[in-house]
Amino acid sequence: MFVAMLALSGKLPAIAVGLALLLVSAAAITLAAGNSDLANLIVTYAFGFFAAGAVLCFIRYIMELRAGSEKIEKNGKV
Repeated sequence: MFVAMLALSGKLPAIAVGLALLLVSAAAITLAAGNSDLANLIVTYAFGFFAAGAVLCFIRYIMELRAGSEKIEKNGKV
């Protein structure tokens, strides 16, 4: 329910990208500490969040395009 509310409000893509940036920062710190295996795992998760954020932004863009075209059709302007 909470995830659906965030998705409808448009905040979920920003949260996914923000979390990805946080994970990339954590990976850099982990790599500086000398644990490259853990840093690679963290970056893999970060890539997943970046990809999810990009897909969600694209879906939101398509939804806004459709909503805009429906408003134009209702007003009688095509």
